[in-house]
Amino acid sequence: GILNKALGPSASDDLLRFLKVVCQHERLDCLRDICREALKMHNEERGILEFEMITAHPIDEYLARNIAGQLKLKFGADIELRTRTDPSLIGGVLMLALRSFKLGLLSLIPNLAPIAAGFGLWAIFNGSVGIALSIVGSMTLGIVVDDTVHFMSKYLRARRERGLGSEEAVRYAINAVGRALLVTSIVLIVGFLVLAFSNFQLNSYMGVMVALVIALALAAVFFFLPPLLMALDKYIGPTNEKT
Repeated sequence: GILNKALGPSASDDLLRFLKVVCQHERLDCLRDICREALKMHNEERGILEFEMITAHPIDEYLARNIAGQLKLKFGADIELRTRTDPSLIGGVLMLALRSFKLGLLSLIPNLAPIAAGFGLWAIFNGSVGIALSIVGSMTLGIVVDDTVHFMSKYLRARRERGLGSEEAVRYAINAVGRALLVTSIVLIVGFLVLAFSNFQLNSYMGVMVALVIALALAAVFFFLPPLLMALDKYIGPTNEKT
């Protein structure tokens, strides 16, 4: 009765009987797995290859179509490409790049803190997060990570190759990349603030929010990351831990 009313004439008799059997045996929790296996069998019968792509931040539909097209050329079959995001990939890449599990975890703090602070400030002054602002976190994560990677790479070079202490290594990193980080961040902030003058509210809000997060990220690298590295130096050791 309920299934007939809910699905109506759009459902076949076989589908209705199947759903009734699942309900009678109280196996609705298996419905998702059943659908996944049915889709897998359907694709196998038609020679469709399934791929899942996991990225640190969302990719646009155009890029996904291009990737699917390249896979089709390589394997000579129709492709079903599923995408999902997993921000924790950033942490894993940083651990490999820095060759240190502890520093990889530590570097996540100045990467995620500016995004959280940006949304917090926006909530205080505006109070609402729309569709455009909901993607700002993933958009700006790559920019924030770039600042951290540059600073941390110079810091580690000073510790590992030059044998400097934590405080001297921080000074070395600031002298080496501080001006470059400042200039590139200012250029990005000014560029995104141009969107603030847009008559389209979504673009305007997104431009202001991205500029705010970039500014907070720069402040985190200059004023938060150095004292954090010096304060935790005795716990992360000589920074020569390999993953």
